[in-house]
Amino acid sequence: MRIRLVFLSVFLLTLGAPQLPVAHEITDNSITVVLHEQHSLSVVMSLDFAHLLQSHLVPMNSEEEFLLAAAIADVASLTSAYTQLQAFLEREVVIASRGSTLTLNHWVWPPIAAVQASLRQQLAAQIVGDEQLAMGSALEVRAEASDMLPIERLTLKLPNLMMPATILWYQPRQRLLGADQSSTILDF
Repeated sequence: MRIRLVFLSVFLLTLGAPQLPVAHEITDNSITVVLHEQHSLSVVMSLDFAHLLQSHLVPMNSEEEFLLAAAIADVASLTSAYTQLQAFLEREVVIASRGSTLTLNHWVWPPIAAVQASLRQQLAAQIVGDEQLAMGSALEVRAEASDMLPIERLTLKLPNLMMPATILWYQPRQRLLGADQSSTILDF
């Protein structure tokens, strides 16, 4: 009974709320690839889980419908959907060097409680019309890869589900300051 009242309240608030662009129209997914010492990569993906879960599991529903259902769903049912999405992305996000696929491993996913909190935050943002609140709901996923040969060029393939996406890649430079040095010039 209580869940029905909460759902009805949220639904009625949504009807009266101004129509905003859905969260994936406000922020894109972003992927940062960092090359360390020519052989290892760290990949950080900042992802809009509302869009990803809805598009992967119930593409025929609107994102608003999905957010309403997911915000009040029990953790067990949301965990099943989240696990399916994780397996899909771990299989479909592909990085290759010299034509050979590099294995992404050491995946670090946000806990399901953080994902559900993000979904609730996006729903609240849509209800109250707060774009800043919606923009802060992306969560980070991390993975690593390495290659025995020096990496000079990479091919990154993302599933359509993650589009649009902003890609940033770089190789950081480092310098050791000796005990007798207290400053250095950083060229860009």
